[in-house]
Amino acid sequence: MRNKRIDLLVLDADGDEWMCRWRRLSETFAIDHLRSPMFLHVDPAERGGLLGFAHKTAREHELVSLTDCIGKEVSKHRCQKK
Repeated sequence: MRNKRIDLLVLDADGDEWMCRWRRLSETFAIDHLRSPMFLHVDPAERGGLLGFAHKTAREHELVSLTDCIGKEVSKHRCQKK
């Protein structure tokens, strides 16, 4: 399978920098971390992609465990870390 180059244009009415509106709103509402469970991270190739990235780049300390979250994600991710 060939790797196809994706030609994509992103328009942001708030400015000419990447994710300008998202950054502005994050600052406005003092959002330091995204609070979605890791299993909701969008990665079409691998569901545990965010966790794998954190381990590969030694950024596990940035992951925050969510309590009262649906499913068994915590135990699944602990198993992947081993």
